[in-house]
Amino acid sequence: TQYHGIGHWNLRRDLGRFHHKAQGWGTVGGLQLNYNFWCDWFFGLSGTYSFYRTKNGLDHTPVWGEGLSVTRLNPV
Repeated sequence: TQYHGIGHWNLRRDLGRFHHKAQGWGTVGGLQLNYNFWCDWFFGLSGTYSFYRTKNGLDHTPVWGEGLSVTRLNPV
């Protein structure tokens, strides 16, 4: 799995648009139950589960007046 995040800092005007990149893995699962209670009428329940984990990555943020800041992202 590859994680790519792009966003804008709202609280600081000196920071521009940031980019995150990291490698990782994930698991996705789901379950659905349906019950036919009358002719073509069904009642259903469904649920999904997702879990993702990344290794250390990099954060690229332009800082106005200082250039590009590259810092390490912690694993999440």
